Amino acid sequence: MQVTHVVYSFICDILTTMISSCPKQDRHMNDKDHAVIYDWIQLFQQDMTETMLASVYKPMMKDLFKFEKHHITHYSSSKQYQHHYSYQISLLFLKSALRPEIWKQFQFAHISFFPSMNCSVCHSSICLHCGYDAHASLTCDENMRKLIKNNKNLPNEVKKTIVWTLQNSRQCPNCSIMINRDEGCNKVDCSYCGYSFCWCCRSSWSEGCGFYRCSTDKNSNQSMTGYDNSAQAEVGVPDMKNIQERIRLNRQPPIAFN
Repeated sequence: MQVTHVVYSFICDILTTMISSCPKQDRHMNDKDHAVIYDWIQLFQQDMTETMLASVYKPMMKDLFKFEKHHITHYSSSKQYQHHYSYQISLLFLKSALRPEIWKQFQFAHISFFPSMNCSVCHSSICLHCGYDAHASLTCDENMRKLIKNNKNLPNEVKKTIVWTLQNSRQCPNCSIMINRDEGCNKVDCSYCGYSFCWCCRSSWSEGCGFYRCSTDKNSNQSMTGYDNSAQAEVGVPDMKNIQERIRLNRQPPIAFN
């Protein structure tokens, strides 16, 4: 617990430095972005459970990114994060996690915001989302398409791999690491962070999406003839309503004949 309090104190110090680094701090005292950072400082001056800490990580990072972009003159959108206040605070989140499952959650959340990693041996920078060289201003998809288009000396096997990845891979909505799916239903469990989501709409898995029907597909419940098929079971999925009804009927007492 004492270690956690020290980490919280460091986070507050970085947030305070972050505000003072704004060159127009005096004129921005009433700015909404500044007010949000002050709110975070007040929050970290209180005791929080690890569960609470895990719930605030992503919204806090989004607020810090916004502040750095609009109010820090030396901020750059490049993947060199070492001098970013948000990066330093994210590392402190990792140090504050005492339970392995919370640390794992923070680790993948950290990767989702800071995917670039420098190799200590060859000193090259790679993207942990897609596994290729770090690409500062491009998404993973854009970078892979650029590799195919601009690199004429790219081996054919590598090109085929990239094409297959573009066709069968998507980024996990939670950790942003690209995962593959070449067949199966819509429900996907990320092989890295374990997050469950719908492959079609990338929303968190819930009853809103079916194994073979996505809630965002307006035509998913309409048959070719225009009739509503929402009450019918999906292909390959047991019709639980029908099964439960048959069980109920079988449990009814036999009819007595006079």
